[in-house]
Amino acid sequence: MKKLVASSLFAMLMICSFQNWAQNVTNWDAFYRYLSTKISYPAEARTELLQGDNIITFNLDKGIVKKINVQNQLSTKTDLEVVNLILAYPAFKPSQNGSYAIRTSFRLQGSNSTIINQDAQMPTGFKALSTINISAMAPTIANAPKNGKNIEFRGENGTRIVLRNSNGQSAGQPLYVIDGKTVEDFEMATLSPESIDSVQILKSLSAVALYGKAAENGVIVITTKKYASEKTKKTAN
Repeated sequence: MKKLVASSLFAMLMICSFQNWAQNVTNWDAFYRYLSTKISYPAEARTELLQGDNIITFNLDKGIVKKINVQNQLSTKTDLEVVNLILAYPAFKPSQNGSYAIRTSFRLQGSNSTIINQDAQMPTGFKALSTINISAMAPTIANAPKNGKNIEFRGENGTRIVLRNSNGQSAGQPLYVIDGKTVEDFEMATLSPESIDSVQILKSLSAVALYGKAAENGVIVITTKKYASEKTKKTAN
């Protein structure tokens, strides 16, 4: 009788363990499928023949992403592509609560350009998730995709741009990143509208994940035509 009871308990424990394992595998598999199908290779990254890895960490609390950071940056476009999709994923479960790290590998077929962060190690203190591999064909100079339409800023002397929350209230002075460099106390009037190639506005956790606490009020990323041209020339060489 004791053997029968022990065997039944053992069987029940095995079934419960298998169910928990199956549930976790299914949950994460759905997340991996979501990222693999949603992440696109940014056109700007392809044009620059940029390839490599980024490593992103995030915490789950009651199935909600509470903190997300880019530990190893690849580029603003590629990193933001992954960060925004993690934040938008609707199916995290409370059973998955914890701290996680995920690597996304962007590779261009037919390119021998340098692979950035290839040897970067997963951070300690985080559970490592499976690597997500994103590939695309390397463009030729003749058919390389171009940036989208330019955004023109017209600022009067002393003009400052202030991002606003969804309730319309001022969120404070944003962080400015000009040609890849952080600029404090930036005045739009010092930059000619004709010199601007593109402008990107980042808010909320996406901004903080890329630029840290200084980006809590949002980030305005400005690329000048001169900087964009220099990057294109380096890529061509």
